[in-house]
Formats: sequence, structure tokens, C-alpha cells
Amino acid sequence: MSSNTVKLSLFLCLSMCLGIGILRFSYTALLPGTREAFAWSTSFASLLGSANLLGYLIGAFAAMRLPQDRSMSTYIQLAAIAGMVSLFCCAFSGFS
Repeated sequence: MSSNTVKLSLFLCLSMCLGIGILRFSYTALLPGTREAFAWSTSFASLLGSANLLGYLIGAFAAMRLPQDRSMSTYIQLAAIAGMVSLFCCAFSGFS
């Protein structure tokens, strides 16, 4: 196996770990703080949680339609970058 194949495989594995672990469950950790900061009611926070789960379901069905070839690595990389940008935006939202 070539060195580039090993590096790409490792990157894609870590990208999937990022998407499945940190990005997927960060919403749950951020919800109490955002609820408090914006004075959301529990019913509104519950509605947001339901919308989040609906997004997972839609994403799963959309992902099944992606081509299962070499271009898959591009989709995974773009999703990892979008997720990282999203987390940075949440982390630094209090800055001007």
C-alpha cells in the first residue's frame, strides 16, 4: 500500500470520527447553554431537538444517494470542513 493511500485512509477515518463523534453530539452539549443565553422555553428547545433529529434522518437518506466511488473522499472532506467551521462559529459567537 502506498504512503498516499495510507495517509488518505487515515484522514478519512479521522474525518468520520469527527463527524460521528464531535459534530453529531456537540448539539446536545451546546443546547443548555444556548437555551439559557437566549432565554428559550423548554418547548422551543424540544422543537429544535426534533428538528435536529429530522436533519439526521434527511442526511442519512441523502448520503445513500451519493456515488460510492473515489469522489466519496471529497464529500467526506467537505463535510468535515463544514463541521469544523460550524463548531468554530459556535465557539466564538460571543466575539465581535
